[in-house]
Amino acid sequence: VNTYLGFRNKDLVVLESEFKNVSNKLTLTTDDGSYSQKGFAIDYLKELEAAQVDYDITGQGEESVEITIEGKYVYELTKGTDGNIDYEDQGTVSKIKPKIEKIEITNKTSNLISVKVTTLRNEGGTLKYYIKEENAQEYTFVVEQTEEEYDFSINPEKKYI
Repeated sequence: VNTYLGFRNKDLVVLESEFKNVSNKLTLTTDDGSYSQKGFAIDYLKELEAAQVDYDITGQGEESVEITIEGKYVYELTKGTDGNIDYEDQGTVSKIKPKIEKIEITNKTSNLISVKVTTLRNEGGTLKYYIKEENAQEYTFVVEQTEEEYDFSINPEKKYI
């Protein structure tokens, strides 16, 4: 497994030893060159081309590109709000990970919030629904179900985020 990670600067580098332990090759980049290689993680595509590693652009949306490396590993590349290119592991060709496309509140009353979650590649999978009160430290698990719509019963005297 080859791992390519990009960070803005040395102070933001995290989980280096963990990735090193599970990777055959770990390439770290920082935008400003303050640690390891200067540049962006997306530059690894150039390295793959130079090494003649088989990869294909397997999908392209308005804001993202999906690539498959060596016919097996799938990544989605997006341009972040900061202008940097981000990539997310999507699984393998035989097992693409599900993805939440949109969450919308379809109804809201003093004691009920209805939520609809639109997913990609989640056929037969389940969704876990959580809720968080305004001053709570963590989210509270509510239910796991296959349906993409759920009605949260809420206390009208509390605020939720």
